[in-house]
Amino acid sequence: GPTAPAAPSISGNVNGTAIAWSWSVSSTGNRPLQRYDVFLNGGLVQQGTQTTFAQSGNYSTTYTLQVIVYNSAGLTAQASLQRSTGAAPTPTRTIQTFMAGPAASAPFPNANYVGISGQNFTPGASLQVLCEGSPTWYNLGNADSSGSFSKQALCWHTPGTPQGITVRDGSGQASATSSW
Repeated sequence: GPTAPAAPSISGNVNGTAIAWSWSVSSTGNRPLQRYDVFLNGGLVQQGTQTTFAQSGNYSTTYTLQVIVYNSAGLTAQASLQRSTGAAPTPTRTIQTFMAGPAASAPFPNANYVGISGQNFTPGASLQVLCEGSPTWYNLGNADSSGSFSKQALCWHTPGTPQGITVRDGSGQASATSSW
């Protein structure tokens, strides 16, 4: 006589915020397969004989897929699997340079201080700047609560003489070339 199907074997492959779910059953209980009911976090998302379900979701979120298998005798078995999507990628630190006014103390004429603005640094982090040609990292103050800043650096250059500028916090850095 008919027996219950075997519980589905489920897999979920995570790629960023997407999960590729698939499942199979080793036995349909001596009766033909009728259908699979597929639930994502408790809501019915698919019915039929397909053995895959593709899902896009959010970062850092746990999802539960439940699959109920039905055979033609109306007998069922079910299984579920949890998978969590990955964390959001860290935005890339970026800086831009701008002319910040005459550098009267520079050892050459027509020099201007380099202004620096930046984004995606660690919020509130202490910043340091390295001016091309100098071996010393200088304190630049702190990033604001959103990880941004706009500061005048202790770097200078003359018009037509670009200078490499690097800004770092405790966990990363970004570089740009000042030019005007």
